[in-house]
Amino acid sequence: MKYFALLKGLAILAVIIVVLISRFTGRKASSSFSSSPHDKESEIAKLRGLVKSARLAESRTFLEVESPFGERFWVACPEQPIEVGDTVAFEVTVPKRNYEARGLGRVLPLVYFTSHLTRESTPSPVRST
Repeated sequence: MKYFALLKGLAILAVIIVVLISRFTGRKASSSFSSSPHDKESEIAKLRGLVKSARLAESRTFLEVESPFGERFWVACPEQPIEVGDTVAFEVTVPKRNYEARGLGRVLPLVYFTSHLTRESTPSPVRST
């Protein structure tokens, strides 16, 4: 009997996680599975947002990002040229809370470490007339 209660609890936890990820990423939760690798790639949950600040430290690029919902968090990725105003996306990873970024000289309240970050857009240059 305890085994079934444990399975029920795990199933409920899995549903809660899927709902939270779909809410945070702005995607609808999907219960369908596909055998096509292309379809699986499009089903990976991604976080995206607008870069508010970018700093290099500890051989990484640290980005302060604001999600479309107004939530702010940090992303750490391998060094790459990302600028303030860029829109970026990355696969959801387990975040670290209160991460001490010694190279930045501060504690980051929430940071996602990722090996791959995609720049979705860059800011348009301001033209003077």
